Amino acid sequence: MTEMPPTFLHAVETTRQLGVSYIWIDSLCIIQGDKDDWEAEAPRMESVYGNSHCNIAAVDSMDSRGGLFRNRDRSLLPVDTVMAASKTLGKKKYRIARQDFWDAELLTEPLYRRCWVFQERMLSRRILHFGRKQVFFECPSMSACEVFPAGMPGMLTESTKRETEWKRDLNEGAFTTDLSERQRLLLPLDRFWTVAVKAYTSCENLTNELDKLVAIAGVSKLLKLALKERYIAGLWATRLEEQLAWRVVDCKKADGSLSERQYKYRAPSWSWASIDGVIECGNRVQQDRTYRAKIVGDVALALFIKGEETAGVTDGLVEIQGQLGRGTFLRKDRSETEWTLESDSQDLREGYLRAFFDIDPGEHILAQTCYFLLLAYTQAPTSYALPGYSGHGILLHPSQGGGERMSRCGALRFTSLSDKAWQALEAVLLKNAERGISKEYNVGDGHTIEIV
Repeated sequence: MTEMPPTFLHAVETTRQLGVSYIWIDSLCIIQGDKDDWEAEAPRMESVYGNSHCNIAAVDSMDSRGGLFRNRDRSLLPVDTVMAASKTLGKKKYRIARQDFWDAELLTEPLYRRCWVFQERMLSRRILHFGRKQVFFECPSMSACEVFPAGMPGMLTESTKRETEWKRDLNEGAFTTDLSERQRLLLPLDRFWTVAVKAYTSCENLTNELDKLVAIAGVSKLLKLALKERYIAGLWATRLEEQLAWRVVDCKKADGSLSERQYKYRAPSWSWASIDGVIECGNRVQQDRTYRAKIVGDVALALFIKGEETAGVTDGLVEIQGQLGRGTFLRKDRSETEWTLESDSQDLREGYLRAFFDIDPGEHILAQTCYFLLLAYTQAPTSYALPGYSGHGILLHPSQGGGERMSRCGALRFTSLSDKAWQALEAVLLKNAERGISKEYNVGDGHTIEIV
């Protein structure tokens, strides 16, 4: 025991104070450097954290040497008490706290900037957060701290209200029960996933960059049970074509540095997990579309751990039929991360059509030529609030393998394009013969390509 680092010793002491007989510490319970043991234990994290009595979080420590306990002056806790009077409430004591109290005092601490910790916090039933100034407590029913031991005022936890509701659903098994179709529609599962991905990718990078998918596997495994559909490298089988249009926010990572794609393979280019950057996922539109690209056959995936869809992949390929174009995209100035399609049509130039590259090529690059594939769009009549053509696509460049294989390099969004703007866009869509691709499908002009 005496050889254990301070954080572990303090955790053992806290566990005893709580009257609990057992403790799980990842770096002790998983044999470090043992690939077989890691592959056996990593897929079980949703069970470890989801079934624990309480999770102990050393939020102010950079590593195991930081410990849980802090010497502090309680009089300096970040809340003041004042006397005030009003005609309605009379003379009363009021506590003054900053509106972003929960975020500023807890979520900005070192621990919560780490990717692995995101799912631990989402899956745990109860959490004791040992912070720099005070201890926080969190469960599906309430959030509290030493300053507010009976519970935090709602206005101070507004930013995490939805997250708390989702945690309650996760912990109470709402995502795993045998739900009717109507009950399933009432659970905002898609919204949960898009918010979860953005929050997860807003954390700092992983120590092992290959863990991008496995570090969120506990959450994705529970969601997979609820959705009852195939999990495909961070995306979902139903309406997969809609989900391919995720984008990297401002081409940046959480720390403000430029986004990048790791040289070691961890996901296909069409998966957000292939990129280090803050990711904004697109919504799966369930209503009828005027047009959708078509996924051909089953998506080919080689799983990192046999039989574990959520634990990462070593290879992946999607074959898709759709309308392919080629054009040059321009940005207005060096600070822009949104690009527009070069066109002689004033209607298209003035319409809302924006491209978002996954990786910024550098401020000196003001034009890029690449392929783009339309994934889905809807033509709304003029009586609608947003008439015209609205939808999305992805940007592509030929992969090293050549032929029909391409790699994703960005996303395309367009909203309320007029008929004239749409005709101008159609003019840059390629006919099959123009690209020399041998594969064709027989529904209108289009191409079948493989994206790796």
